[in-house]
Amino acid sequence: LESAFALDYVVTSMGRFMTLTILVCHWMACMWRFLPDIEDGGYSWLDAFKEHLAARDMPDMSHHSEEYSAALYFAIYTLTSVGYGDVAPVTPAERYFAIFMMILGAYFFGYIVGSITAILTARNERETQFYQPRDELNSFSDSQHLPQDLRGQLREYFRYSHQTADTQMVHQLLKKMSPQLRNAGAQHINSGWMTGVSFFNGISHELCTE
Repeated sequence: LESAFALDYVVTSMGRFMTLTILVCHWMACMWRFLPDIEDGGYSWLDAFKEHLAARDMPDMSHHSEEYSAALYFAIYTLTSVGYGDVAPVTPAERYFAIFMMILGAYFFGYIVGSITAILTARNERETQFYQPRDELNSFSDSQHLPQDLRGQLREYFRYSHQTADTQMVHQLLKKMSPQLRNAGAQHINSGWMTGVSFFNGISHELCTE
């Protein structure tokens, strides 16, 4: 999929984290719903929640999808440590499972937040490499009382250096390619200015690339 489409790394990572979050919440909800059945049908969180709904004249859960929605609701607010309390464990097994979900949620969402922070930090690295020297240059210019014309020349130089870094990145990427792909990429990149130079007319693309 990544080879067929030019997907941004941040977008694919966010999609992967979102899918993983949905799957974890779904698995926890399914296990929470089937826990009363595993305990041989005794008084459980499901019975307590139905009594909670009846006491407030709210519609009863008459379908499995409504039971699943209540289980998913409990799984999400437990994993995220919100804990409203309207769906609560009743039996010891349910309490232990709720404790497991809270511990899992602490580690899981800590991993998600840390991974997203690392991705965004790496994404802004080139921007930081440009703006940090510029801020240092401004501080240096103020401390040394440099004239405005010299300050402008220095800023222009740093801006030009940042632009040449893009050209260096292109050359580094071309070096990592196979000879065939490198030739094809170089031909496409340089075709614009090469067609305007009469010296290259009639010369094969392979020779021009070399």
